[in-house]
Amino acid sequence: MYCFLKFVVPGLLFLFFSCAGKKSDTNTGKIMELSGEVYFLVSPDSSPRRAVKGAQLEKDNVIATGQSGACLVQIGNSAVMQLRGQTTITLAEMYLDQKTGQESTKIRMSSGKLVTKVSKLMNASDSFSIETPTVIAGVRGTEFSVDMTGNKKDTVAVLKGKVAMRRAITAVDSSDAEKYSGLIRQKLAEEFTQTEIIIDPGRQAGIDRADNEKLNAVISAAADDFNERIQNIEKNTAADSKQKPDSDQSGITAVLQSMAEQSADAVKNAVASSALLPVQIEAVSETAAVDIKAINEIEIQPLKKIKPAEQPDITEKTPEVLQYETLISGADQAFKAGSYEKALDLYNQAAALFPALDYAVRRTKAIKTLLTKQEKLNMQSQQEKKYAELITAADTALAQNKYPEACAFYKNSLQIKNNEHILRQITVIEQIIASSQKTDQPRETSADTKAPMPDPVLDIKIQPDGALVEISGNSGKIKYTGRAISVQPGSYHIKISKTGYLPQEIKLDLAAGDKHIQTASLKKRLDVSQKIILLDGTEIEGKILKQDTDSVIIETGDGEKKISRAEIQDIKFLKK
Repeated sequence: MYCFLKFVVPGLLFLFFSCAGKKSDTNTGKIMELSGEVYFLVSPDSSPRRAVKGAQLEKDNVIATGQSGACLVQIGNSAVMQLRGQTTITLAEMYLDQKTGQESTKIRMSSGKLVTKVSKLMNASDSFSIETPTVIAGVRGTEFSVDMTGNKKDTVAVLKGKVAMRRAITAVDSSDAEKYSGLIRQKLAEEFTQTEIIIDPGRQAGIDRADNEKLNAVISAAADDFNERIQNIEKNTAADSKQKPDSDQSGITAVLQSMAEQSADAVKNAVASSALLPVQIEAVSETAAVDIKAINEIEIQPLKKIKPAEQPDITEKTPEVLQYETLISGADQAFKAGSYEKALDLYNQAAALFPALDYAVRRTKAIKTLLTKQEKLNMQSQQEKKYAELITAADTALAQNKYPEACAFYKNSLQIKNNEHILRQITVIEQIIASSQKTDQPRETSADTKAPMPDPVLDIKIQPDGALVEISGNSGKIKYTGRAISVQPGSYHIKISKTGYLPQEIKLDLAAGDKHIQTASLKKRLDVSQKIILLDGTEIEGKILKQDTDSVIIETGDGEKKISRAEIQDIKFLKK
C-alpha cells in the first residue's frame, strides 16, 4: 500500500505558485528573542555570523541554532516560529503584495524542530508552508510543529486548526527537478500531488525518511530514461525548427506528449510495486502538545521594515566562525584543484564545527556524486579500451585469413558493445568458413609426383538480384553469371552496379589454389536526411519513414530498419 500526500487546503494554492514581484513586494521577518548559540547567514552558501535580537530578516536568509540555542522569529504580520536546538531554516519565499496584501511564505527546514503559530490568513491565495526533504506541510491558520529530530520520521503535529501534508517529491519540489523536461515535471506533478492527508487538531502524522528516499529513487529511476529521450528529441526538434521555421511540429509534439504520459505510467507502476509504508495519523504526543501550547501564548506584533541605519550589527565573527571560514575556504580551494579527498576531509571538519549548517554537507554530497560518476566513466573507458583491442585483434586475424579467430574476437567484442556492422561482418565470415569446409577436400597425390595447383576460384554473392557485374583482369573481361568461376592467377577489378543503388568496386590479387568467396551488398542511393544514434554509439543514416512512441522506421542503404526508441540515444537532422 502506498500513499502520496498533497498539501493543498481548499483555496490554498501554494504548491506550484511562485511569487515573482518587485523588490517592494518582499515581505520581512525579525528575530524577536534568542538564547544560546544562534547564527545568521545572508544566504545558504554564506558564512555564519552571531545572530542579534531585533535583526531584520529577508528572503534567502538562514537561521541556525546550536545544541543549546533557541530563537523566536516573526514573519510579516502573520506568523511566529520558535526554533529549538540544532535547527536550521531558510526563508525560501517571503512575498507580500503591497497592493492586495497577498502573502506567500515558504520555510525550508533542513534539521531540528520548529514550532509555529500562523494567524488566520485573510486572502484566499495566501499561503504558508514548511518543507523538509521528506514532508511538505501547508496551513491557513493554525498552531503546529514540525519535528525532524526523531530517529526515523519527520513528524507534523497539530493542536489548533488543520494542516495539509504530503510527501516531498524530489523530481517536483527540489532544485534537482530542473534536470527534468517540463513535460516530465508536469506529468509527475499531476500524478503524485493528487491526494493529501489533512491533520486535524490533536493529531499528528509522520513520514519515514528512508521510505521517502526509496520512493524518490524509484521515481527517478523510472523517469530518467524517458527524460533523456524527450530532451534529445526536443533539442533536435529545436535545431530543425531553426533550419525550417515553417515546418509543422504538431506530430513531434504529439509524440512527446505521449512519451511523457508513458513516463508517468512507468513511474506509477514502479511505485505501486515498491511496497511503501502507509502514513498513519495518531494522537499528538504529550511533548509536541506542550511545545505548541507554549507558542500559543506569544502574540504576533505589527512588524515594520527597519531602515538600514537601524539594523543591528550582525558582523561579529566568533573564533568558531573564523575557524569555520578557514576550513570552508580550504575545502573550496581543494575542490577546485581536484583534490577531492582533501576537500571531503575539510568539509567534514566544518560540518562537525557547525552541525546545523548544511553547506558543508551539500558540498560533501556533491563530491561523492562526482566521484561515483568518475568511477563509472573510468569503467566505461576501460571497456572502450578492451573493445578497441578486440576489434584490432579481429581485424588482424581477418587480414591473415584466420577466419575462426577473427570471428571469435568479433563475438567477444559484442559482449561489451552491440554493433550492427560487426554483426554483419560475423555473418559474412561464418559464410566463408562454412563454404570452405564444404569445398576444401583433400587431394590424392602419388608418392613421386605432386599435383599442380588448381586455378583460383572466384565466388561472389550479390544482393540485390539483377545487379550488373563487370570483371576485368588477366583473363580479359569476364561475364559473371552469379556462380563460382575459375580464373587465371593475377589481379582483378570487379565493378558491381544497379540503378537506384550505390556502385561498389572490388580489387583482388588471386594466386593458384586460392578460393575467394565474398558477399557484396549494394546500398540504396538515398536522399539521406536523418541520422539515428543508438545508445552504443552506432550511427544509422537514412530517411525516417514512420515513427511512433515505441519505434522509428528508417530507410537505409541496407533496406528498412525498425528501431525501438529504447535503443535510441539521439536523432539528428542532416543538412541537405
